[in-house]
Amino acid sequence: EVLEEQGIRERFLREARSAARLQHPNVVTVYEFGEADGVPFIAMELLGGENLGDALDRGHLPDLDSRLAVAIQLCDGLAYAHGHGVVHRDVKPTNVTILPDGAVKVVDFGVAWLEGSTLATHSGTLLGTPSYMAPEQFAGGHVDHRVDMWAVGVILHELLTGRRPFAG
Repeated sequence: EVLEEQGIRERFLREARSAARLQHPNVVTVYEFGEADGVPFIAMELLGGENLGDALDRGHLPDLDSRLAVAIQLCDGLAYAHGHGVVHRDVKPTNVTILPDGAVKVVDFGVAWLEGSTLATHSGTLLGTPSYMAPEQFAGGHVDHRVDMWAVGVILHELLTGRRPFAG
């Protein structure tokens, strides 16, 4: 239980550190993070709207232009993160928020990795969501910004066809 609590705390602080490095219109803004009375906290931008998965399920992206606008903004946010040494590693529709004005924000940097750091995972532990994971993530190989681009490709396929490219 102590190890599990410590793992949750480490993931929480890793998310805060990763996201706090990024100041971009397509990435959720972290204002502050730390601990108060032993309880970790993140003060971040409050987002309205809905995640991309829900938007697709509800038909809120009815045409090609609106779907491509989401993909472009997603790529802009991730390119900025990658340029600052942050690899998200869990890009998926529920980690993409569409604001009421149509702006897109990448959220949940909980399994993000900072270039130059060591991976804080146990051997054999997969981080990410299987339907959107690149083959090298499954194999436990070296990961870099390309794993996020793989996930963007899966999302783009889903945006254009209404289904993921791989059933398994």
